[in-house]
Amino acid sequence: MDCLAGSYTTDRGGFGCDGASLMVVHVNEPRDPAVEAAIAAGVAAGFPVGEPVILQDTNNVVVWLRPHPVIAKVGVRQHVRDSLRREVEVCQYLHAAGAPVGEPIAWYDDEPHPVSLWSRLEATRPACSPRDHADALRAVHGPLRRYSAPLPSYWAATESAKDMLFDDERMHAIKHADAALLRDAYRRFADQILAFDPPLQPLHSEPHTGNIIATADRAVLIDFEAVSVGPIEWDIACCPAAVAAEFPNIDHDLVRAARLLNAVRVATWCGASPHPAMRPYGVEQLEVVRRALRK
Repeated sequence: MDCLAGSYTTDRGGFGCDGASLMVVHVNEPRDPAVEAAIAAGVAAGFPVGEPVILQDTNNVVVWLRPHPVIAKVGVRQHVRDSLRREVEVCQYLHAAGAPVGEPIAWYDDEPHPVSLWSRLEATRPACSPRDHADALRAVHGPLRRYSAPLPSYWAATESAKDMLFDDERMHAIKHADAALLRDAYRRFADQILAFDPPLQPLHSEPHTGNIIATADRAVLIDFEAVSVGPIEWDIACCPAAVAAEFPNIDHDLVRAARLLNAVRVATWCGASPHPAMRPYGVEQLEVVRRALRK
């Protein structure tokens, strides 16, 4: 997962969380293989690059193929090929249905780095209103319910976080006491969620504020890499409380449990991330979990 990923734009710090990774790659500079893959995909699609701009270099490498309004998303982790391909396929379907999503341009299933190309979005406001955020999510959920291709369970990402959380070697960047706290919290909140028996539907799975862009026309959701099947409450739990309030007919007890389990996931993934820019988000969510356990 792209921890708190930003947007396909450079107007508020680029695709990354805080703009710290924004970087122009000049013509004569040595280029990372992922950047080379982005440039090659751009050329193949008819977008020869002047000076590419790296917008994010964390779980994926995201490159603005300047001067074109095109973004390349390059897979650099193992086992991401299927999720990146699925993201393109789902967004092609949703865009054709008129849903407010980023528009995919092309998919290159290359070795060693798969690349997807996307239309660059311009953010006209720093944030969406809760109502606009909720409306965008509804506008995606509607056609997504009719998507017929198989999707993974939302619980698979939770199990993946669990595998990392209970692996001492992978958790070496997190203090032992904090890891123990997160493990206790995982057991508690996972058990709470599994006690519910909600209806399931296709979900974005990470529609937080970092994955929605306020364009001139409407709010647009991006980053469908984690698209899955689960309870609608899982999607809403990723959103701020003011957005959740726009959905009065959901199970708000399930939302609360899902919000806390998601905090455990983010604290795990970002806190133990090899990318230093991610770790503050892990610390932030660790404190959310700590406060919940005190109650």
